[in-house]
Amino acid sequence: LSELLEDQSTKPSSLEEVSLKTEIIKQKQEMINCLQDELIKVRLRDAENEETIKSLRQKISEGEEERKREREDIPEHNIASLQEELAASKLREAEGNLALKDLRSKVS
Repeated sequence: LSELLEDQSTKPSSLEEVSLKTEIIKQKQEMINCLQDELIKVRLRDAENEETIKSLRQKISEGEEERKREREDIPEHNIASLQEELAASKLREAEGNLALKDLRSKVS
């Protein structure tokens, strides 16, 4: 009889242990599922950020190329010809001033 009572007293303990272990396994599985969901979200955000970075780098590259083309569109010889024209204009102005000075000296 005492053995029978001992068996009955250990069985509920075993059932409680199984129930407890089942609950722990269930909670761990829920945690794993939550972590997997979070991992998917993080990887998705990471992929979106990478795409944004690629897009911004492309825009920067395009802007630099456009700026480079605009600088190249202004021909250097055009600047040199403008400088020559300015020098020639100043020379004509000096000659005109000299001629005016001569004319004033003749009139006076």
